[in-house]
Amino acid sequence: MPHKVLRFLWMLFIGWWASIFWFLIGYLLIALVVTRQTGFWIFQRMGFVFSLQEPLEREIIFHKKIVTYIWFYLLGWFLGPAAILIAFALSFLLVTFSYTEKMVAGVDVIVIAD
Repeated sequence: MPHKVLRFLWMLFIGWWASIFWFLIGYLLIALVVTRQTGFWIFQRMGFVFSLQEPLEREIIFHKKIVTYIWFYLLGWFLGPAAILIAFALSFLLVTFSYTEKMVAGVDVIVIAD
């Protein structure tokens, strides 16, 4: 894993805007339902795009329950961007940088409620 200062500089110059595009692509792929597994893979690597943080090794299984679909389309659709915006606002402070890395890396759990 790269040094924390290097990760902070990556986030400052590249990661914040690259993760916005990464996030939007993941949302589009999950919303299309057919490509949802690719969207989940993108969300799992969100922390790496944001700050070169190693991806968490956890398996996301999108259950075919109606509750999961309702969560994504009604709540996850709005909670995901809110979490990202809060993380971006806090990420420019070096003191809160480690917390925002964890928040961005865990956005997949917020969006799909796994």
